[in-house]
Amino acid sequence: MGIESVELVLDLELRFGIEFPDRVARQVKTVGDLENLVLALRAEQPAHVLLVEWDEADVRAETRTIVAHVLGIDAAMVTPDAELGRDLGLDA
Repeated sequence: MGIESVELVLDLELRFGIEFPDRVARQVKTVGDLENLVLALRAEQPAHVLLVEWDEADVRAETRTIVAHVLGIDAAMVTPDAELGRDLGLDA
């Protein structure tokens, strides 16, 4: 499935000061995968490039908030184990 939503990718990139490589984004299946990817991409950035300093818990929480907003769903549905396509309805 992966992340195919342009709006979701752009929102995450803007919020966290990162860029999603297409090949990696396509491998994301769950919200937890997405959170881990955002954390990994932030870790690759020099500190001076990052827009805001975030701790891991804040990155995970903000990622879930963005997913819920973009998909127009209740934030309670956005759990680490939720599959973006099957459980949350993200279109491929």
